Amino acid sequence: MPSGKQILIAELQRFSQMGLTNEQLSEATERFRAALLLHGSTASSAWPTVERVAWIEHLKGIQGPGLIKEDIYLADLVDALKYEADIPAVIKERYPDLSVRAYRAGLHVIWLLLTQFYFQESFAAVEGGGVLDAGEAEKLVANYIDKLKLYREEPEKHIGCSVESAGSEI
Repeated sequence: MPSGKQILIAELQRFSQMGLTNEQLSEATERFRAALLLHGSTASSAWPTVERVAWIEHLKGIQGPGLIKEDIYLADLVDALKYEADIPAVIKERYPDLSVRAYRAGLHVIWLLLTQFYFQESFAAVEGGGVLDAGEAEKLVANYIDKLKLYREEPEKHIGCSVESAGSEI
């Protein structure tokens, strides 16, 4: 039997690599909500929560998870938090040693994780119809592991990275 996590990942992958019609957006929304329940919880509080989300197209050519009534992409909520001057009090209280730099880095990674589930028409050509060339993917990952090693040795010499930006806040 598949886990809720496996189902959610499969649904996110399915809908994030192709543009959908309005009818398909409705189907994606239902499947997304069901997968969220399977992964997260079917407690009484979960049902109204999943009813607030949908697979939306707020901007022409960009589709992905968002708040249906408010017509806001979930990634945009996280993106807005990255630019706050201070860490919210509730976070600061729970993690008093958390620096602003680390907080923003964490939010940026959450934003990256969320945006991977968005389909952007402008990137359709590189999505390959959702088919992954595993061999090419492995080459790219290995190449970037090597680049990370070089960056760690000499961040100031890393392509596109100055000494000032090597440790800057996101």
